[in-house]
Amino acid sequence: MPTTSHYFFEGTCKWAKVRKPDDYDKFTIDLYPTEESLILFRESNISVGIRTDEDGDFLRFNRPRIKMIKDEEVDFGPPKVTDIDGFELEGLIGNGSKVIVKVSEFGPYNGRYGHRLEEVRVMDLVVYEGNAGTVEAIAPDSVKPW
Repeated sequence: MPTTSHYFFEGTCKWAKVRKPDDYDKFTIDLYPTEESLILFRESNISVGIRTDEDGDFLRFNRPRIKMIKDEEVDFGPPKVTDIDGFELEGLIGNGSKVIVKVSEFGPYNGRYGHRLEEVRVMDLVVYEGNAGTVEAIAPDSVKPW
């Protein structure tokens, strides 16, 4: 019989797209887990591959914005994002922020387990700065602003 379990994974994040879905209509976060969280992840049935880049091993958790369940469209919306005290956090999460992610594991369905990113608790925020430089438009003297 299918069941749902909840896991809490701690680590450093990159590419936290938790405010606006990506091109595949999913909210995502790349988590570089602590050693303890990586052990916990390996003990779970969550079917997410461990990826590697120049910063080490990471897990990409996601949450669909909308999903069809039993012929009904369910709007999950974005994951909850909170600060260290559990209060709602506004703004974007910068690369290198220390976080704890809450992930639901559900299944098995057809022998596989699914997951859904439920919450991101930001323990140490690195402020997202976007493009490092500023762009300044300079109009010639002959151009009059409207």
